[in-house]
Amino acid sequence: MTGADLKKAISILYDMELNNYCVNESIKTLDWRIGNLGYEKEIKKPILDKEFLDLEIIKNIAMIAGVLGMAFGVYAAFQMGLGGFTVLVLPLCIGIGFGMFALFGAFIGLVVDIIRTIHRNSAIKKRYKAKLKAYEQEIIDDDNRVSFELEQREILVEKRNLLADRLYESQNMLADFYRRAGIDNKFRNLVAMGYMHEYISLGISNKLGGADGLYYLIMQELRWEQMQCTLDEISSKLDMIIDNQRQVYSDLKRMNRESIGMIDKLIDGIKNINSNVNDLKTIEQYNGARIAREIEFQNFMMYIR
Repeated sequence: MTGADLKKAISILYDMELNNYCVNESIKTLDWRIGNLGYEKEIKKPILDKEFLDLEIIKNIAMIAGVLGMAFGVYAAFQMGLGGFTVLVLPLCIGIGFGMFALFGAFIGLVVDIIRTIHRNSAIKKRYKAKLKAYEQEIIDDDNRVSFELEQREILVEKRNLLADRLYESQNMLADFYRRAGIDNKFRNLVAMGYMHEYISLGISNKLGGADGLYYLIMQELRWEQMQCTLDEISSKLDMIIDNQRQVYSDLKRMNRESIGMIDKLIDGIKNINSNVNDLKTIEQYNGARIAREIEFQNFMMYIR
């Protein structure tokens, strides 16, 4: 294979790896969104509280009335003493005054508390009716939301499966391309391809083997565990795996943005009834463009076999 052919082959392999990374991220995002759709919200039905008679109010009014009765009893004792005020008359008048006034005060307190309780229960019932109405509307709104989300979920599952099928096909094609290009097994991964693509694009090396070949340069640059990372691990540990000054780091960040943009466009298309029909075919358009591109790749890779 000539240096020019190797450069083209590595460019193709790197493009395929980036695409698979982007699709894998999109599938993960869709899985997360699908997993959060169609669940009923927990809505608690309001409870009708009830106000009861407050014995403290009755007791307090009775006590106040009783004290007044005691004062009245003292006054009555002086009047009944007729100038011959005795110690026996005073306690009797105070007791009778306290008892009568306290009893009357308790009755008044009971009436006051009953009226207060009726008014409060009426206000509580009015608030309860308002809460119950809001609760019933919330149930209706949530049922409508769940119904819509289940429809949305069905569409997203379909789109997710389209991406999964495309990823499977692309991974198989990529494995075949690696074989045709004669790339060593341990370098058949996104990280190694990213570094290879950068080196060969900058003209640092245009061959695979040898002391100044791409294999040697990458082994000097990368740890073994870096090259063994899966697509999911690269996504979650990007800053730890790849130097942020490298081109592959920027390319992966771009793939992340493209993945998010593609899924957001699809979601907006599903939510907005007036959306452009093309928004709903975002996945199909992406897959179509990739298939056309990979056919071009395949034509070249067949040539270097």
